[in-house]
Amino acid sequence: MTIPDLFRQRYGVVAERIAGLMMVISFFGYAAAQMVALGLIFQVVTGIGLSASILIGTVLVTIYTVAGGMWAVSVTDFIQSVMIIVGLIFVTLFMIDYAGGFNHVWASIPQGHLQFFPDPDRESITTWISAWAVLGLGSIASQDLFQRMNSAKNEKVAVQSTYFAAGLYLLLAILPLVIVSAAQLIYDGSDSFHDQALLPLVILNHMPMWLQVMFFGALVSAILSTCSGAILAPASILSENLVKPMWPRELSDHQFLLATRTSVVVIALIALIMSLWKSDIYALVGESSVFGLVSIFIPMTAALYWKGATARGAILSMLVGSMMWAIFRFGLDTWYDALIPATLAGLVAMIVGSLGRKT
Repeated sequence: MTIPDLFRQRYGVVAERIAGLMMVISFFGYAAAQMVALGLIFQVVTGIGLSASILIGTVLVTIYTVAGGMWAVSVTDFIQSVMIIVGLIFVTLFMIDYAGGFNHVWASIPQGHLQFFPDPDRESITTWISAWAVLGLGSIASQDLFQRMNSAKNEKVAVQSTYFAAGLYLLLAILPLVIVSAAQLIYDGSDSFHDQALLPLVILNHMPMWLQVMFFGALVSAILSTCSGAILAPASILSENLVKPMWPRELSDHQFLLATRTSVVVIALIALIMSLWKSDIYALVGESSVFGLVSIFIPMTAALYWKGATARGAILSMLVGSMMWAIFRFGLDTWYDALIPATLAGLVAMIVGSLGRKT
């Protein structure tokens, strides 16, 4: 089941197709970011140019995603997740020791980096809210998350896995922060600290060979895991909710499988083009999550929790939210993030569109 399937059941076919298109678009930047990250690793380790490295990584991920589908992604995700956890723990311990011990690393962290709440000014507050909205809400309206929940053995397993994954996410996310803090001590004052390839360079230049093998195994595993899911999720939507319903005749199982595999290749090619055009990982991931938030999150939440939500409201919310984001993001120069007016506009459109006649 896909998120657009939920839209079809709750709002109808038109809302399903609009939601499907929005979701496919939102994944391009996310998949491209993973390809850039994979390319950076290959570049650091092999010395090959970034563009060639991105191409090699994309081909590798596309092949095993096309060949194995959701089963291959799930199995490799499990194996890769174990490698990620083990690798991060060893690297963190070694980096702390190399940088002079935990107390030294902790003392080097600027006080501003330990501040949970923003400064009491409008720009800091809106930036803080925007960051939480992207991470906490934008990721919910994501097909790869939805896909994994629906692939669980039963509802109980899906719920327990969600809580367990959330706990691991919070715990393990601390480790890269510690590693980067240690790396800052090692490269204090160096321009290399602001490079996206900083961490791989630190590992190559300062860590023993066994740890290099463990680290790059864990890092490549993490990126491959994320990248394969980022390609398969929109490909599933493209084939299931856009190609299949609009095909002039009913597709057989074999034809539908071929359509899904073709969709994987199409998504991978578009993401590859984006990754070669724009190689800023942070920007690619951020804009991908923001677009999902402003277009899909509100009507999806309304479909689950608001009985008064209508197809008209959902369609208006998706269109108004995404258009407002584009206007504020590319057309206007404001001190606040474009997602704030776009999300508010989408919410208002959902409410106003659902008032009156029910559709």
